[in-house]
Parts: sequence; structure tokens; C-alpha cells
Amino acid sequence: MTSTRKRIYQEEFLNYGFTQIEDKGIMKPQCVVCLKVLTAESFKKSQLKKHLNNLHPHLSSKPREYFVNLEMSVKKQRLNSNLRSTFNQCSASKASFEVAWLIARNKKPHTIGEQLVKPAALKMAEIMCGQKEAAKLNSVPLSAKAVKERISILAENVREQVISSIKEINALLFSLMKLQMSVVIRS
Repeated sequence: MTSTRKRIYQEEFLNYGFTQIEDKGIMKPQCVVCLKVLTAESFKKSQLKKHLNNLHPHLSSKPREYFVNLEMSVKKQRLNSNLRSTFNQCSASKASFEVAWLIARNKKPHTIGEQLVKPAALKMAEIMCGQKEAAKLNSVPLSAKAVKERISILAENVREQVISSIKEINALLFSLMKLQMSVVIRS
């Protein structure tokens, strides 16, 4: 019976220009020069050194510090990419709520979001901004189910605001009644 040996990242792999990256739950080597991600089985000095010598021979004599700086740059790029992705998701969600609010306010069917609003917005953005910018609008959830959920959330929020306002008004009225009672008693 053959056993498969699980290869893991070692700090010395950075000498050959490799850091590690998680891909679908599996740690894999990533070249800090060309950003190529190799298979998990490539966590071998010989394979990493071969990559460096074949694809980046001009860098094979560089000191470790050179690759450390590149690694820091790669990690910053990953972080910025994750932040951008989070920001885009947040913007898409906000846009979805705004459209759902308009649909509810105008008493239109929930299906209008994906049947009319989204295709129209995509066409306008494509014509005015180009295909690349228009593609960003595809991340805005406007299915009938998404619109229904967003309208329910908005309705609950409005309900809570109304209840809060009523409680404030009741408290104010109660205070005014106490003040009036004290004025009547003094007279």
C-alpha cells in the first residue's frame, strides 16, 4: 500500500520565490514574481527551483530579501482585492435595496426587478460606460425572491421606526399631562 505524503510550505521556499496561498481549502505554492499558483504536490524544492530557473532565470541569484519584499507586495495586493470585493458586494446590496424600495413605493410586481429594471440598467450602462462597467451591475441581486426579502426588511425597519416614534410621542404626551396636572393642582 502506498501512502501519499502531504507536502507543506517551508519558509526556505521563499528563497526560490514562492509563498503559499489557500485555494479551495488547499494550501498551494504561489510564485511571488509571476503570481502563478502551482499544484499542492509542487511543494518540493526541486520543482520550485526549476520554476525559478526556467521562467525567471534573471532572478535566480537574487537574495532572499528581494523575494520577501515581493511576497509583502503580493499579500498587499490580495488584501486590497479582498477589500474591493467586499466593497463591491456592499454596493451591490445597497443598490438592490434602493431598487426594491422603488419597486415597493410604486406598487410594482417583484418580478419587474429582473425582468425590466436590471436588463434596462445593463443596457444603459453598456451604452454609456462600456461592457466592463456594465458587467458590474450583474452582481446586483434583483430576482423576485431577493426583492421580496428586501421589501420585507424595509417594511420591518419602517414598522420599528413608527413604533419608536409612537413611544416617543406617548412619553412626551405623558410628560405634558403630568405638567398640566401639576399646574392644575397648584391653582
